[in-house]
Amino acid sequence: MHAIRHRPLLLILAFVPHLGTDAFSSEPPLTAAKTPASSSFSSSHDVSVSASVVHVPPGRPHLDVMEERERREMSWLVKSTSRLLGANQLSPSDMREIAPVMRAWARRASRRRSSSSARSAVVPAEDGSGSGGDSPHVVERLLARIQREEAEGNAAAQVTTQHYNLLIEAWCRRGGGHALLEAERILEDEHMIPNSRSINMIIKAWVKTVGDEQMQEANEALKHVETMLERAEQLQLANIRAYNLYLSALHLPRRTDRKIAAEHAEDTLDRMRRHGVPPDANSYSQCIISWSKVGGKSSVERAQKLFLQLRDSGLTPNADSYNALLNCWNRSGASSSASQNVRLLLDEMDEQYQLVGDDDAVPNLTTINTALTVLSKDKTLRSMKYAAELFVRAQDTYGIELDTISYNLMIKKYSEMGDVAKPVELLDTMERQFRATTFGAGRSGPMPDAVTYVSVINGITANSRGPGHGKQAEDILHRMGTLHRNALGAKQSSEVFNAVLNAWAVSKDRHAVHKAERLLKEMEVRYEAGEESLRPTLKTYNTMLKVYASQGQGEQAEALLDRIEDVADSYAYCTCINAVAKSQSPYKAKKGVELLHRMADAYHNGKKSAKPNIQ
Repeated sequence: MHAIRHRPLLLILAFVPHLGTDAFSSEPPLTAAKTPASSSFSSSHDVSVSASVVHVPPGRPHLDVMEERERREMSWLVKSTSRLLGANQLSPSDMREIAPVMRAWARRASRRRSSSSARSAVVPAEDGSGSGGDSPHVVERLLARIQREEAEGNAAAQVTTQHYNLLIEAWCRRGGGHALLEAERILEDEHMIPNSRSINMIIKAWVKTVGDEQMQEANEALKHVETMLERAEQLQLANIRAYNLYLSALHLPRRTDRKIAAEHAEDTLDRMRRHGVPPDANSYSQCIISWSKVGGKSSVERAQKLFLQLRDSGLTPNADSYNALLNCWNRSGASSSASQNVRLLLDEMDEQYQLVGDDDAVPNLTTINTALTVLSKDKTLRSMKYAAELFVRAQDTYGIELDTISYNLMIKKYSEMGDVAKPVELLDTMERQFRATTFGAGRSGPMPDAVTYVSVINGITANSRGPGHGKQAEDILHRMGTLHRNALGAKQSSEVFNAVLNAWAVSKDRHAVHKAERLLKEMEVRYEAGEESLRPTLKTYNTMLKVYASQGQGEQAEALLDRIEDVADSYAYCTCINAVAKSQSPYKAKKGVELLHRMADAYHNGKKSAKPNIQ
């Protein structure tokens, strides 16, 4: 019988001494591995080693348990593979074992795994050199062994589509253009009788490549997806999964022809019907996602039309369908109407879940974050109230563990609506839950990040009255540092320092200049000491100039401008002029003109960012 083409086989890994001298013996796997519940493979025939029987030497960390288990599983896999490749003739029991062994190798074929666990042993090559190749090549050798035995008349050895599919799976899991071309090549074998799984695995792998690559490579991968789908149609193997994978690929590339892709997605729905595959809810959702990538009001109209078609076809929208339409409204650019329609969709989802009992329509984290994003663009009190209610309902009714994005959106919303207390209250909750998570004393909590602290500080700056909000903002900065030191929270960053500098700039506190200079000095010292996140930016120095201008400190502003003039922009020059104008210097008019000339000279010398403007 025809055997698949051979190639030079690569070294899987250097032989690991701790596998022992019996690594290639024909002894059966550990007895404990026969327990189905302990198997790490999906088939009931797969063999694994239960973590409960793994011996961990005294003093080794608990995390080494998984490494020990992996070592033993790999030891069994190498033993079994060596025995199957070295047997004089495959017996019926060998044939029952060979598929699980092929599957185990196939699932170690991803580049990430094959670079670690799968590289802990060597499968001997046919010439005895010990160079047996990486996972896909090992699967290929096992398949070739069955083919040879079948060709020689061994009745027990029969190559099936499953064996070919395991080799396809190995190449697909490896990923990358070359590996996927190898997977496609297997379909060309004259003895291969593909099924839907054969083609769907290749389509799925190419779709992943579409999402990973840059635009040109992504579009090339998309062509392969289209070719494989056409092949499935010719073989009458195209099913709903194949079409939905194709639809998902249409909105993945970083392409400029988004509208063409969305229209093509709609045409694919008709194509499905022609081939006797009715679109399901996921099919419509993928098309709606394509329109959401287009953006604008017209895309919402197309998306809503598809949503109605979904219902008219007798299907029930699920959370993904609603999320796709919510995202269309998010990208529509119409804040008021978007907010209103999002509220209607959320109320509909809530009714489907609570009154009808449709668990598929229950809102999830994506639903909540998309809705909060839309609501944050609507500056009305009604939108604020609805967002606050949704935030509570998400946790209490839907059982959703909100993440950092959820909290940041609410903090920003409260701050923009003039509420100072609520953002700080939400920050308190985040810090408390995160500490509890870090020390294992509570449920998983979101980690406050730079956006969180900046939003709280900006809220204090915009909404507090009196000179005290500079100190309030700095207190928030210190909280961030404390959380990082005590609970491995986010590092302080230049963005957060900049926000505090801005708070001092508008505070009208008579100590603002001193406080701000101290902060700037701290940033520079810590950055020079190696804290890259505290690198002062042009915005940092411009905000410091703003502090000087607020206090009429013209000389300090000029000194700072001298330091940063190589990178200074029009804002820096104008703010320095403002600081001089507010100073008590009797020469401030002359100095202002000199600064204006310096600004004009910088622009004429090629610094476009220093273009003079009218303020």
